[in-house]
Amino acid sequence: MSYFNEINIRNPRNTSVREVVSENGEFMIRTRKPDQKKLCPRCGSPMMQRENNVKYCPVCHYTEMAQKAEINIKMAEEVKKELPKIEIFQVSASGLNKVPNLESKFSYLVADRNTNTIWIWKGTQCSPGEAYKASVESTKLKSSLRLYSASIVRVEEGEEPETFPKIGAELEAMERERLKKEEEDLKHQEEMRKRKEEDALKHKEADALRQKEEEARKLKEEEARKQKIEAERKRKEEEDRKQKIEAERKRKDEEDRKQKIEAERKRKEEEDRKQKIEVERKRKEEETLRLKEEEERKQKEEELRLEKEQELKQKAEEEQLLAEEVARKRKEEEEHRLEEEEAHERREAEERQLKEEEERIARDEERIASESLQKPAAEVKPPPELEEESGISKDTELKEAISSLTLVRGITKEIAIKLYKVNISTIMELSLSDPENLTASGISLDTLRQVIRNAKDLLGLD
Repeated sequence: MSYFNEINIRNPRNTSVREVVSENGEFMIRTRKPDQKKLCPRCGSPMMQRENNVKYCPVCHYTEMAQKAEINIKMAEEVKKELPKIEIFQVSASGLNKVPNLESKFSYLVADRNTNTIWIWKGTQCSPGEAYKASVESTKLKSSLRLYSASIVRVEEGEEPETFPKIGAELEAMERERLKKEEEDLKHQEEMRKRKEEDALKHKEADALRQKEEEARKLKEEEARKQKIEAERKRKEEEDRKQKIEAERKRKDEEDRKQKIEAERKRKEEEDRKQKIEVERKRKEEETLRLKEEEERKQKEEELRLEKEQELKQKAEEEQLLAEEVARKRKEEEEHRLEEEEAHERREAEERQLKEEEERIARDEERIASESLQKPAAEVKPPPELEEESGISKDTELKEAISSLTLVRGITKEIAIKLYKVNISTIMELSLSDPENLTASGISLDTLRQVIRNAKDLLGLD
């Protein structure tokens, strides 16, 4: 291990870095190699740098602020701490824990700096999950211990190869070496303290000598600077005179060039004007021809449109006549069907009424016969059919009106009775009635309008 004082000096004419090194009381200048590209502390990949002075890892996206490049004057003692040759880490749920020994219940990571190897040791009683986690944690451990070139080897308990470290003996040897190293470090620190005092004295003498040389150099530089300033002044005066002569010559050349450019511009303007006139003439001729063709095309389209409209109009008239004929025939068929249905219903109603009348007369005759047997002949009254002849005729009319009016959609028996009370007994009378004149029946005006409309539709009236 080397211990030295160093001063980093950046040469302004060159980007390389040189070191002034004091080692064993002697001074030397040597070129230092540039630092290697920084590696990601998380995954070990090379770090990249953005323009905003931020370093990042393109693999795991770890970021950190990069230090600005600056000139450092370092007068410090660098002591590299020697790391242990073998370290044992137990894999647990919280991560890696440093332990002194191996157990069969767990998986361990053994970092062996002697062979530059990271061993993944699996105990016989260890679960596969912990063994898998140990494999994952091995790459992180490789980065954290800065063993970037180390190889990763998996072994199981009882199958360790000969290169696998002897944990107990290695740890005892490491402890003895550590104690020995501490004693050497103490001795070396004492030597370094004495060496620092000697170096400080030498530096002080060298600084005094360098200060005298610096003052003499500054005097020479000041004299040379004054001479250089005077020579620079004379040179500038001569250059200014030459520049004035050159500027006058350039001004005349510029004026001649501008005159030529102006004449050329006028010539081009005249040519452009003539070309524009010719183009405008051709455009007008083309526009006239296009308008003429457009007018002829529109005239032809108008003639075609009129012919199509005439054809469509004829077709529409023919279709209308055909539809009217079909509607007329359909209306006649519907009226004929309705008349037949109405006649059939009327016949059925008359037959049903005659049957009821016969049954009623038979019941009255039986009743009169039974009464004549019980009472004297003087008390026998005339038959009820003679007394209530007018009532029988009214019942018949009401039944006929109900049977006729209920044929209309929307008319129930109750509505038919109300319409009969206002002298409406047939569908024709209902279709020709004014709904406002029938409101005395107790039916709403909207209902009357609807049933009158349905009656007109049934009879085929508009």
